[in-house]
Amino acid sequence: MERKQIDELVAKYNEGLADPAEIKLIEELIVAGEVDLASLHELALLDEQIHKMEGASPSLSLDDKFYTALADEKRASRKTNSFSFPSLNSLFPRLAMAAVLILSGFAVGYFCNHHNKKPK
Repeated sequence: MERKQIDELVAKYNEGLADPAEIKLIEELIVAGEVDLASLHELALLDEQIHKMEGASPSLSLDDKFYTALADEKRASRKTNSFSFPSLNSLFPRLAMAAVLILSGFAVGYFCNHHNKKPK
């Protein structure tokens, strides 16, 4: 096929006037390497539209479902022994409260005992 005929065919395609047989011929010429994809304006416009599209973001409920399922999988994958230590997340607040009570008890006992002693 002559270059002039190829250029006319590409121009017809760019104007949107090409019939299916001519589109098929353009595809064959693209495969053969005789037509450059950059010369097809419709494909360039399509490429620009694809680049301008925003990616879809997941909804918050989907995030919640995912993290719930992930937590369930983690719980299921843990090894279960006959003896296990309690979770440290629930243990630390209790230990902190016990330490505060013991220290405040010592402080109150010290001050009460100190005031009850009379100098001799």
